[in-house]
Amino acid sequence: MKKIRKLNIYLEKRASRILVGDLTKDGPNYIFEYNKEYAYSKNAIPIGPDLPLKKRTYKSIKLFSSFKDRIPSRENPAYKEYCRKFNISEDEDNELILLSTIGQKGPSSFIFEASIESEYENVNYLFFRKELGISIRDFSHAFDIPLSTLQSIEKNKFLGKEALKRIEIYDMFPEVAKFEVQKNKSLIHGDKFRRIEIFLENKIQYKLNRGLTQFKINT
Repeated sequence: MKKIRKLNIYLEKRASRILVGDLTKDGPNYIFEYNKEYAYSKNAIPIGPDLPLKKRTYKSIKLFSSFKDRIPSRENPAYKEYCRKFNISEDEDNELILLSTIGQKGPSSFIFEASIESEYENVNYLFFRKELGISIRDFSHAFDIPLSTLQSIEKNKFLGKEALKRIEIYDMFPEVAKFEVQKNKSLIHGDKFRRIEIFLENKIQYKLNRGLTQFKINT
């Protein structure tokens, strides 16, 4: 299973779900932090007696008991079955993995879920742009992303997470990239537009041949 670095904790009610906070492991320490909006809300309830709402951040060498109690005992006759259900090893000892799988739901309304963090980085964007064979300015026009944002990403001055999320989608799903580029066609030089279009069409065809296309956007 992919390494988990952070868990998001939600309070799930009949018709709503509220972010309560997150649990991370930094070196040997577990750190839990209540979401600011939740912590200051009228109806907030603590996750457990060891994590009162009097402060937002807690740090501990050992996993907080309110979380530890959610993990079934290995002595439980159904422990092996729980592990099989979530496709984890019976010998798994990473407590964040255990919490996000066999400890995900319990008797309370709190739910633990692994925080999915993209591994798409600045270098992936650079490779994608070079594959397209266009300048940073052309990329800005083609995908409607501010030039200043792309310049910062290229200089590695900041992560540009939101922009990188969009770029990752365009890179992973050429159908989406083609749709976006066609919307912005009027801003792109004709020869460059055709170059981009041919590259994306080839990428779409490659995915189709491998049976990897997840969906198709009609344009």
